[in-house]
Amino acid sequence: MKINKLKHNKKRNTAFLYEALIKELTISIVEKKPKRKKLIEAILVKFFKKGTNLQKDLDSYKAIYETKKSSLRNAEKLIQEAKITREKVVDEKDLFVEQTSLISFINKKLGKGIFNHFVPNYKSLATISQIFNKNLSVKSRVLLENNLIKVMTVKNSLSEEIKPVDKLTYNIFLNKFNKKYKNELLSEQKKLINCYLISFSDNSASLKIFLEGEIPRLKERLEKAQKLETDDNVREKLNLVKEDLEKNQYKNVDNDMILQIMKIQQLSSEISDNAI
Repeated sequence: MKINKLKHNKKRNTAFLYEALIKELTISIVEKKPKRKKLIEAILVKFFKKGTNLQKDLDSYKAIYETKKSSLRNAEKLIQEAKITREKVVDEKDLFVEQTSLISFINKKLGKGIFNHFVPNYKSLATISQIFNKNLSVKSRVLLENNLIKVMTVKNSLSEEIKPVDKLTYNIFLNKFNKKYKNELLSEQKKLINCYLISFSDNSASLKIFLEGEIPRLKERLEKAQKLETDDNVREKLNLVKEDLEKNQYKNVDNDMILQIMKIQQLSSEISDNAI
């Protein structure tokens, strides 16, 4: 059945603006452009801070497009709640003004090329924008919501969705790791693995963003352990681990790098446990 869609303007799609900025942030990290990275972070904080209409609008989008493997009933309820909540908390006129300001800021400070970024879930973002539009016909709204529900209720696990070669890669480095560490994976290790697997389909964006926060966290943990350690030999070993970690910030991601970070995550956890 044909859906009569309204014209979609991606510059007026709050979630697209946000995801495009995240993509540009990732590029600035990879290309080692600290000033541009800092500028994008400042833009995200300024325009999407709590209480802004952009932040409230983005939350409504995220409630839908970040939901995966949901039950049919929950998916339907989430969509309806997202629409109801958005209508209550988002002032459309003020949102338009905030979007205009953000678009202008991007054009002047970052360049129009930001709007040309490929966003993997763009189709879903466009669909969500349509169902948030009060001028959409009831029939088209129902059909579009059904399309979203299909995406939200997909039951395939991450390991089932990836290509066979990616499964093989995953099993190789995971088996290597398990030979040395028999215990169950830590939550941060699972997150690292998930981001690594997703990297095959999103140009490593999720993985790079995760590492941007994880490597400094591990480095800080190692530095604290060094200060508390009284054995010079142990302190030197911790320093070597920290140096290896810092080198990883400038390396291309591969299996060996993932394995090394997993081991440092394990060490970091053991340091924390011993400090308790």
